Amino acid sequence: MLSFMGIGAQKCGTTWLYHWLSRHPLVAFPLGKEVHFWDRRDTRSIESYLGAFSGDRVEGDITPAYGFQPPETIAEVRALLPALRLVYLYRNPIERAWSHARMDLRVAGGTVGSTPDSWFIGHFNGTDSLLRGDYLTCIRNWRDAYDGQLLVLPTEDLSRDARTALTRCCNHIGISAEAYAAISDDELAAPIFRGDDVPLRPSLYPVLHALYCEKISRLSDYLGADLSGWLQA
Repeated sequence: MLSFMGIGAQKCGTTWLYHWLSRHPLVAFPLGKEVHFWDRRDTRSIESYLGAFSGDRVEGDITPAYGFQPPETIAEVRALLPALRLVYLYRNPIERAWSHARMDLRVAGGTVGSTPDSWFIGHFNGTDSLLRGDYLTCIRNWRDAYDGQLLVLPTEDLSRDARTALTRCCNHIGISAEAYAAISDDELAAPIFRGDDVPLRPSLYPVLHALYCEKISRLSDYLGADLSGWLQA
C-alpha cells in the first residue's frame, strides 16, 4: 500500500529524493514521480489510485504540489491513510521562486536574457508561486493532520551532508540506508538535475525580498532555525 509521500516543495530537491529512494531495493514508485492525484483529481478514482499501490515493497508518491493542498484535501488523505509518512524539503524561497520562474519560462520557449523584469514580477506574484513558497502554511497544515509523521529537511542538507539526509529519510519511512553503503558521498551529493543556473537579476532581488522577508522570519521562529542568511542579497 501507499506508505509515504514526498509533498514538496517544488524546486527543493524532490528529484534527488526520488532518484535515490527509487534505487533502494525495498522501495517502489508504481506510478512514477509527480503523480498529481491529490492536486488535480483527474478521471482516476481514489480506488484506482490507491489500488496501484498493492505491492510488497515500501511504496511512495513524490509530488511537490501536494505540499500546498488545502486542509480539506489533507483531511481526506488522513482519513484514508492514517499511517502515512511524509517528507517535505525546503530551501530559500527567494531562490525557489527564481528557479520556478526560469523553469516555466524555459517550458514556454523563452529565455531569461530576452524576458523583461515585468514578466518575472508577474510570475513571482502569481498564486502558484506564492503558495509553493509559503512553507510555514504548508508545514503547519500537514502537521495538524500528521503530527510526528512529517519529516522536514532543508535542501542545503542534501549537498552539505547528503548521506545523513538520505539516512534520515530512510529511517523516517522505515527502511535501512545500508543499501547506499557502496555509494560515495560525492555521488550522493551530486545534483540529479541541474538547470540553467542563471543568477538572480539584482533588479529583481528587492521584489522577492519584499515578498518573502516576513515569511522567512516567521518560518525561522517556527522551526527554531537561523534563516537570516536567506536574506543576504
